[in-house]
Amino acid sequence: MTSLAGRVAIVTGASRGIGRAVAAGLTASGAAVVIGFRTDPAAARQMVERGEAAEAMALDVTDPSQASVMVTAVAARYGRLDVLVNNAGILPRRAFLDIELEEWEAVLRTNLTGAFIMSQLAARVMAARGSGAIVNVSSTNERVASADCTAYAASKGGLRMLTRQMALELGPLGIRANAVAPGMVETDLNARQRTDESFRKNALDRVPIGRFATVSDIADAVCFLAGDAAAAVNGLTLFVDGGRLAA
Repeated sequence: MTSLAGRVAIVTGASRGIGRAVAAGLTASGAAVVIGFRTDPAAARQMVERGEAAEAMALDVTDPSQASVMVTAVAARYGRLDVLVNNAGILPRRAFLDIELEEWEAVLRTNLTGAFIMSQLAARVMAARGSGAIVNVSSTNERVASADCTAYAASKGGLRMLTRQMALELGPLGIRANAVAPGMVETDLNARQRTDESFRKNALDRVPIGRFATVSDIADAVCFLAGDAAAAVNGLTLFVDGGRLAA
């Protein structure tokens, strides 16, 4: 397991699913993890009570003032910020011709602009120490299109280039920027889909390892990129998709 002892991390969108697993994984690796949540304070409090995170703070990543309050508070309380995981995201499914402009803008503001806001604030703190790691949670949709995912895919395509741009400009400051791109992951959000035998067979037929990724698979990848084992890894998107893009 990657050792992150003595380090401080922020994970956004962390009250469920991938975010929760990432926070728990970073905590198990020794980091003090502060989680951001927007819609489920009870779940966030439960994570702290269970020792999956050090503390929880309400956070809407699309609000620069809330983002600034969180990053400033963490830096002041812990004296440092070593890892930022941009996990907050939304995925409304809508056919291209049916997307309203408001929905399009909401997806890009959350999935892409939110990551930019948090990363810029965090990088300023990290730069003062000359080290840090930013990990963006992307998707295979940064590379391939999927039905009814226009806004989401566009946001993840943008996140791919944001990651590379940060890697280029922040690398000289000692800050690495990478992304983890899951394929289909077993979460509560897609449980109903995965119980549909037709859907399940069609999806798994395209995954060479014959199973969907778990949230723990994604968390392990994030922990790797956040730690010293990935000290020379910068500007990479690590696909955790069971080989789907290779098939």
